[in-house]
Amino acid sequence: MEMNQFAKGDCELTKALFATALPKNWAMREAVCRDIQSQSGFDYFAAGKKCRNDLAQKQALRQAQNKDSELMLDDYNIFTKAAEKVGIPSDMRDSIMSMTGTIVVTNNNVHFYDSLAQDEKSWISHLKGGESASIYSCDNVSCLHPSLQRNITILPEKSYAGKAKQQLTNLKIKFDKNSEFIDSEIAFLSSIGDIFPIYDYIILESISGVTILDSSSELIASYTLVQHLKEVITEIRRAVTSLGAKQVSNEHLERYLKELNRVQLFANEKWTSLQTDANRIDKRARLIEQHLIAKEKS
Repeated sequence: MEMNQFAKGDCELTKALFATALPKNWAMREAVCRDIQSQSGFDYFAAGKKCRNDLAQKQALRQAQNKDSELMLDDYNIFTKAAEKVGIPSDMRDSIMSMTGTIVVTNNNVHFYDSLAQDEKSWISHLKGGESASIYSCDNVSCLHPSLQRNITILPEKSYAGKAKQQLTNLKIKFDKNSEFIDSEIAFLSSIGDIFPIYDYIILESISGVTILDSSSELIASYTLVQHLKEVITEIRRAVTSLGAKQVSNEHLERYLKELNRVQLFANEKWTSLQTDANRIDKRARLIEQHLIAKEKS
């Protein structure tokens, strides 16, 4: 959503950005606050005076963000916002954020967290587990203060692949028991798309009794990771584009976008290298499906 839906036009915001030595974020806050106060009955200049108060700004921001939860005018972690929107389970986010890095804005200060997947070894550590790894950890859902842990061992079950395996195992169990999926499980299925139709394979397995997928395989982990990165990076790019003229210098944003390009390219290359295995699984699934259809007809 563009700023001019809240401020008194781009001219007023631009004037505020250039006329003060305050951070851009402050000027945005004042513009949003001024507009909301004006709508509440204050005249425009009286609203401006009131909105120089930080508390009044924060109250106005809460009102604005209640109307549009995707607004990023107050404190936020850009990765967390994107991951939440596309439906990535919370217990899988630390792994992906460590690969992509993130931007965190708190109290008008902008903090860049670089990607920790700088080479093949570190990438594999995040994907499947390994030694001498570095990882970002969050202490809550908002993740405004990610902590960096260095030189640790990521156990296989704590890696991205391990967590993806657990998600799929839970889905299989629920499907076999004919249990209803909860919202977070539906969001997970939505987040991995259907280019490689994992859910279809789960259904075929359940009906036929024949194993099609190995939940612990690198293929499954690589596919879900590629899809998660694709979705979350699309959202991050959208947010970064919005930030470009408002809060963060273009130089820093361009550097961050280059990092995202590198991470996405690496993930795509990994998935491409496993395409033969993916095609083999799909062919096997189609044969099982045809057999079931023929059996039903007979």
